[in-house]
Amino acid sequence: MLCAPPTFAAPVDGREAADRMPTRTLVAGAAARAAAKLRRSECREVLSDFRDGAGRRLSEILDERGVSAGEFLARLVFVDGRGVPRCAGGKVAAGANFGTNFVGVCKQTFARVQAEDPGLAANIVIHEMLHSLGLGEDPPTSEQINRQVAKRCGP
Repeated sequence: MLCAPPTFAAPVDGREAADRMPTRTLVAGAAARAAAKLRRSECREVLSDFRDGAGRRLSEILDERGVSAGEFLARLVFVDGRGVPRCAGGKVAAGANFGTNFVGVCKQTFARVQAEDPGLAANIVIHEMLHSLGLGEDPPTSEQINRQVAKRCGP
């Protein structure tokens, strides 16, 4: 699902640069910070806080696949989400299709979040990883997921 960060007042300089930058390059710093957060056991607990549609804890899904959270994160494919209608409003930073490893990135919004709050950008990557593992939304809401990721993984 699409992750909406808190609203930021000013756009980041270099919007065109964000649009031209390869998506994986744009997300690389946030993905590295997310991986560092997931190396901490308290952050990985977020995987036990949520379940997929079949009721399995997301941590169980990783165990079944025989991969760590960091390995799964490294398998995510970040793609340009420019064609996603929800990216047009400037309030959504990224979105994953449930159960797939593709994450659409709303490049201008993500670049703005990353410039203003790198920890939040990393948490958005974790949020989308949870959806990639099969976490649905509504319930829990995007905001509930964001709060739990921040609680477990820090700002």
